[in-house]
Amino acid sequence: MSAAPPDKPATIPILGVPIAQMTYDSVLALFTAWMDDAAAPRGPRSVALANVHVVTESALRPAYARALRDVDVILPDGMPLVWASRALGGTLRERCYGPTLMTRALDQSQTSGWTHYLYGATRPTLDALEAAIRRAWPAAVLAGAREAPFGPFDDAVEHENLAAINAAAPDIVWVGLGCPKQEEWVARYAAGLRSRIVVASGAAFDFIAGIKPQAPGWMQKRGLEWAFRLLAEPRRLWKRYLIRNPYFVMQFSLQLMRRRWTEPRKPRSA
Repeated sequence: MSAAPPDKPATIPILGVPIAQMTYDSVLALFTAWMDDAAAPRGPRSVALANVHVVTESALRPAYARALRDVDVILPDGMPLVWASRALGGTLRERCYGPTLMTRALDQSQTSGWTHYLYGATRPTLDALEAAIRRAWPAAVLAGAREAPFGPFDDAVEHENLAAINAAAPDIVWVGLGCPKQEEWVARYAAGLRSRIVVASGAAFDFIAGIKPQAPGWMQKRGLEWAFRLLAEPRRLWKRYLIRNPYFVMQFSLQLMRRRWTEPRKPRSA
């Protein structure tokens, strides 16, 4: 049975990024509450999936940090953020991995009737993803799919894309543009959507489509997915993992020490 949807999910800031302390069940319960909120005061509710790359990018780029502040819920996509939140007093025991969240939402949509739109990637990737979804979730409704242009944002092009998405009238828009572009797209354009939810979905498109291999389960549980992905794409990812990961460890260690220095000391028992 799904957990009751929280009015405002509890968060723990990691390098300034508020990481929601949520499980898959509580996220899907929150999705259901958002779907049922007929009096929603604004555009779609937004969700992002954060890993070490996301929080370090936010720490290093103020413009990206501002984009993340516009997101309603930021979920812990990587195990290091689960461990970091626990070190800061959180109770998380599992991450909310983007591909798994998407597959669980597709599972639920087969009975709930939620409709989905895929925005991002390339046409071959979208074709493979649509085929994979139709095989595994035949009752799920795909309202449409649209590839995204490469390069800097062009407002005229993006407004055409928004019009195409809105014409399909989806409930959930999944945005697969990669970090940091997908979160920046959500901050810049999502207010123009008429969907109920928009999710910056990380690498979910490539993984569910079978375009890229996923790390074995044992590596994912031990926080070693980065090593698998680095070996698979060293030229593209070496800087992200070999420079940003040590930066995260250093900055989070400083955050943890500051917290321990400033928190009140507990009185010793007699």
